[in-house]
Amino acid sequence: MNNFNERIRQIVKLLIIIFLSHLYVTELVVFLPGLLGAITFCILSRAIYFKLVFNKKWGKVRVAGLHIFYYLLILGTPTFA
Repeated sequence: MNNFNERIRQIVKLLIIIFLSHLYVTELVVFLPGLLGAITFCILSRAIYFKLVFNKKWGKVRVAGLHIFYYLLILGTPTFA
C-alpha cells in the first residue's frame, strides 16, 4: 500500500512539472525573438571579443561593457532618432 501511494505521488509531481513547463514556454514565447537576436549578436561579436581580450590584453568586463554600449548605440539610435 505504501509503494502504491509513493507511485501516485511521483506521477502527480511529474504532471505538475510538465504542466508548469508548458505554461512557462507558452507565456515566454513572446521573448523568443529577443533571445535569438542576443544569440546572433553574441556570435557576431565573438571574434572581436577574443581579439581584444587575448591579443590586446583588455579586461573581460571592459570588453563586455564596450560591446553592450556599442550594440545599444547601434540599435538605440535608429529607434529613438
